Amino acid sequence: SSLEYRQREFPRHELLGSLVPGGNGKDFIFRNMLKESDVSWLKDHKLGDTIVFPGSGYLAIAMEAITQLTGIDRTAHPSFRFSNVHIMNALALSAENLSQTEIFTTLRKSSLTNTADSSTWWNFNISTYAGDSSVSHANGSIAIKATETALVAKYRAPKDSLEPTAKRTWYEK
Repeated sequence: SSLEYRQREFPRHELLGSLVPGGNGKDFIFRNMLKESDVSWLKDHKLGDTIVFPGSGYLAIAMEAITQLTGIDRTAHPSFRFSNVHIMNALALSAENLSQTEIFTTLRKSSLTNTADSSTWWNFNISTYAGDSSVSHANGSIAIKATETALVAKYRAPKDSLEPTAKRTWYEK
């Protein structure tokens, strides 16, 4: 554990944190303490007066984690695929607890059978731990490809099929 910690390949990431040393080689756990000084834009992401961690932040955490674990070069502009992503609980922050929020990200290769794992897909879970309780915020599956891939829409809505909605209606709901 000590050697892994001292010879880390990647520095601490502002959202992901660092890989916890001494794992089992199957479950990879990253730990981070959110710091307002590291994530200055976070205090501006609000719903009303409440600071809320953005949903895209969970995806960015998963992308950074799989990039570090696979060792794929970022300069090659890798592409990512997500599947079955669920954002279950909002991560509401206050100015006081922003520097005390501990985030854990777990990645594990997706199981194909009881004895075989996927070579491309990973399951991720992002949770927080405060006091004596853990809250799971997001989970899903992610895959990374070393080269850039063009986006292709899987579903297309017919033109004029969506009704415009006033922002105030959304905020009222």
